[in-house]
Amino acid sequence: MEKNNVEALLKQIGSNIKALRKQKNPRWTQEDLAELAGISPKHLSDIERGKYNVSVAYLCKIANALEVPYKELLVDQPPE
Repeated sequence: MEKNNVEALLKQIGSNIKALRKQKNPRWTQEDLAELAGISPKHLSDIERGKYNVSVAYLCKIANALEVPYKELLVDQPPE
């Protein structure tokens, strides 16, 4: 996969996580979700901004905290 495609995918995943976080509870902060997922707030921030090559393990932790299938973090647009 080309660098630009990887960057675009990471940004899409981050955008999906942020959208699902706000959809789940508009008052949830990154710190709230990070605590539920068992990861650091800084790490979650980097993931949401597409600055970190997120592992499958972290995707699963975040998806579990959001109570969605991990696949929803990978789609072009998260479901409404």
